[in-house]
Amino acid sequence: MNPDLRLLYDPFLLKDMDRAIDRIDEAIKKREKIYIYGDYDVDGITSTAVLYRAFKKLGVDVSFYIPDRVNEGYGINREAIDHISSLDVDLVITVDCGISAIEEVEYAKEKGLDIIITDHHECKERIPNTIAINPKRHDCQYPFKGLAGCGVAFKLVQALFKFYDLQGYEEFLDLVAIGTIADIVDITDENRIIVKYGLEKILNSDKAGINAIKQVAGIKDKISTYNVAFQIAPRLNAAGRLSDAKIAVELFITNDNEKAMQIAKYLDQENKKRQQIEQEILDECIEKIQREIDLKRDRVIVLSSPNWHVGVIGIVASRIVERFNRPTILFYEEGETLRGSGRSIRGFNLYDNLVECKDLLVKYGGHELAAGLTIERSKLDDFRKRLNELAQK
Repeated sequence: MNPDLRLLYDPFLLKDMDRAIDRIDEAIKKREKIYIYGDYDVDGITSTAVLYRAFKKLGVDVSFYIPDRVNEGYGINREAIDHISSLDVDLVITVDCGISAIEEVEYAKEKGLDIIITDHHECKERIPNTIAINPKRHDCQYPFKGLAGCGVAFKLVQALFKFYDLQGYEEFLDLVAIGTIADIVDITDENRIIVKYGLEKILNSDKAGINAIKQVAGIKDKISTYNVAFQIAPRLNAAGRLSDAKIAVELFITNDNEKAMQIAKYLDQENKKRQQIEQEILDECIEKIQREIDLKRDRVIVLSSPNWHVGVIGIVASRIVERFNRPTILFYEEGETLRGSGRSIRGFNLYDNLVECKDLLVKYGGHELAAGLTIERSKLDDFRKRLNELAQK
């Protein structure tokens, strides 16, 4: 082991980690079925793959579930719980989601499912009444709060390997580095160690999926955060944005080189489609900004349309932030309900400001620079007005 990896913090410093390991150990001994509940972005995809591969290494009966971005949206939902509970599952472990799912967790418990949450998003005043591992918990003393979702999943793997006195948890650092870079968390402290040694593992990876996506992206002799952020991550994200993110998880859990290459080529084609759709939405947004928004007055850009693809509005919001240096929220109009994705700038904590608007929102979640939200059409103007008043301060 590289000596720098010993600088990684003890995973048992995370609140509830000991409870999580005890419950997982019980599940393994009883040969219970475990389901990983992930997310459709790169952080969620890599988190799911990390836990799946780790559990397979431990000989566990494990499967995974990724919600559909368009039909289900972010996080745990009741229909997914119904499906999972019908499969005789005993334990569900979330990755990169769940810390806001108070009602959904209670519903899962009513269905006889035990839930372990691993997440990194901001915590509301209340969190679900279950085992919940999140460095941003108000009662968690973990020394580093900036882990991505895959970083928290990795800490769970670290704890499992430590509990069972196993070596080799560093084999997952390539996947964790991809998720960490793609989620645009600060590459400081523990993340810096993860990314430094994760990049080395990506370059020399023995995983069929990583080698296939590298080949399709044209990455050969060198690797940097740029290669991950702008060549690998967009291809992985394209699946969750336009079709089904499960195939991106399959890329990272298969050991079949031919299958991995087929998936990588498919993701490459999906990414090209995504780029075209993104450009069309961006052009329409810029027209709307010029026509509808006074940039001298509005500090936050809020736009909506029934024509936009809900899977792509988040990345378009990022492009608008880059162009106009304004926090931006774009909504896809779905009848009387609007589903939105927002991106922000340093100095305007998007999550904290959504908390100030929570009475206007159906639901919301995220962190300082990115968030997802749902609102009723009738409240959109009030939301836009209040958000801009908060920004003026």
